[in-house]
Amino acid sequence: MKSLKNLLMFFVTMIICGMLNSQDVDEIINMYLDSMGGIEKLRDWKTLKGNGKYVMMTQGGKEISMTTWYKAPNKKRVDMIIDGQTASYSFDGKTSWFCDPSRGINTPTLMPEDQAKNNEDNADEYAFIDYKKKGYTVEFLGKEEFEGRDVYKVKLTRTGGSESFHFFDCQTGYEVKILIFTLKDNNKTVTEIVERDFKKIDWLLLPFSIETWVNGKMANKLLIEKAEINIEIDDSIFCMPKQMSLNE
Repeated sequence: MKSLKNLLMFFVTMIICGMLNSQDVDEIINMYLDSMGGIEKLRDWKTLKGNGKYVMMTQGGKEISMTTWYKAPNKKRVDMIIDGQTASYSFDGKTSWFCDPSRGINTPTLMPEDQAKNNEDNADEYAFIDYKKKGYTVEFLGKEEFEGRDVYKVKLTRTGGSESFHFFDCQTGYEVKILIFTLKDNNKTVTEIVERDFKKIDWLLLPFSIETWVNGKMANKLLIEKAEINIEIDDSIFCMPKQMSLNE
């Protein structure tokens, strides 16, 4: 009888811990969404356009002008001026394509299958907005320290199976880091995205400095100089042009 009682207590404890973890993770996510501007406004948020520059650390700090467009829920495009020519990377909700003369690609071309799948799996830039309705799952992994502050660590799994790890400042709710692990040809890549310099554009909180680290080394830094929200953006800019070069 004693062993049965202990077993029952074990299961009760596990259930209670699971409920507490579930509650905790939703509280963390709600704090994050509140810090961004609030769930109701985020649900109505339609578009974002940003202008700024990439600082390419792998190329000696070379600076590249860029413009990015986002349209909810998953359309996005980035244009960069590289050596006087336009390079474009885009996803229209179904198709990933690019055109980059600096890489010898002078006409719009479908992205390689592995890159396209990664792009499509992670196309939802703001996955925590109504994540349950999207079929995503989240898991609270405890607290850690990041750059001298306490952060909550949350694992996000999307419906396609892709996973990412998100770190939220315990005091402000800001998302300060994202960690993604990828494996190709038995080679593991660790991508770390660090967000800084938070500012409000109207009601929306955005990081104006975003660092990308690959396997412990900074690859590039995105510096936003201007941002606009809820402006008119035609769907056509995300679609792959046909039979022409973007630089003609």
